Amino acid sequence: PTIPPPAAQIDEYVVAAFEDSKGNLWFGTMMKGAACWDGKTLTYLSENDGLAGNTVTSFAEDKNGVLWIGTHSGLSRYDGLSITNFTPKNGLCYERVSHLLIDRNGRLWVGAWGGVCFFNGNGFTDFPLPVPEVELQPYQNTMNWVTEILEDRQGDIWFGRDGYGACKY
Repeated sequence: PTIPPPAAQIDEYVVAAFEDSKGNLWFGTMMKGAACWDGKTLTYLSENDGLAGNTVTSFAEDKNGVLWIGTHSGLSRYDGLSITNFTPKNGLCYERVSHLLIDRNGRLWVGAWGGVCFFNGNGFTDFPLPVPEVELQPYQNTMNWVTEILEDRQGDIWFGRDGYGACKY
């Protein structure tokens, strides 16, 4: 990881924030990759370190402490030592990741600009969402953009979508 000058700002645009199980704060930036604040030092993971892309939009941590990092250039899996990237070339359903969720069963959900899929441990499975009959404005061309994924107390998974509201699984 790269260490910036002491008085450095994280980035002009911070679009995601996450606290991992070790208490580190992670910030997704639009141009500098993932910034990590451990309480003393600010470091970065970027394309130079092997990250899929420098526009980081989401984080999730699995039960093994592996950090999943969503970028606009694919998905990165960071185990603290090495980074493995997933793109549509090796099975990821969509390239521009917008939101990640690991549900109570350990399933990684990937929301993207093209829809949603999930990781079953071996590969990614597309998860088609219903298309409601709504009147869209001519400028709305991002209706397959999944903007949010959350799990409620009953274990239902909710998907927020641009132009199509929300749906529950």
